[in-house]
Amino acid sequence: MSHPAPIIFVCATHRRTTVEWSDAEPRFQVLYTTLPDLVLASVRRSNGPGTQEINAVVFDQSIGAREFLDFLSETSCEFRGDVLLLNGDGTGVLSTVSNRDGRHIYQLERQDVFFYASARFGLEANIAAPRFYERFFARTA
Repeated sequence: MSHPAPIIFVCATHRRTTVEWSDAEPRFQVLYTTLPDLVLASVRRSNGPGTQEINAVVFDQSIGAREFLDFLSETSCEFRGDVLLLNGDGTGVLSTVSNRDGRHIYQLERQDVFFYASARFGLEANIAAPRFYERFFARTA
């Protein structure tokens, strides 16, 4: 029996996103929206029978810190997916769940966002690399 691919919800209101999320590994299904309320409603329904797993929610320059915290406070404790807020400068905030201690929030620098997207979703080619990578590769070229 084939299971549907886990969903990565990307909420982006800008024409250019920080990361080309649609290049994620084929085992993920990427859904784009401009409506944070639609994402919240989907996360609330993601735990019922016959629903598709939501693996991550990404707010790519689409909401601010206050709305991010509001979203987390309205999200069910049963939601085990990551929630990532990306800022216009490439930095971000990641909320993730551990098996023992519940939900944690981490502040991410640009290189952390690069690493997260690469390690978690297999995104490497179209990610805007942090400046220190650009300087390193310029010296070695």
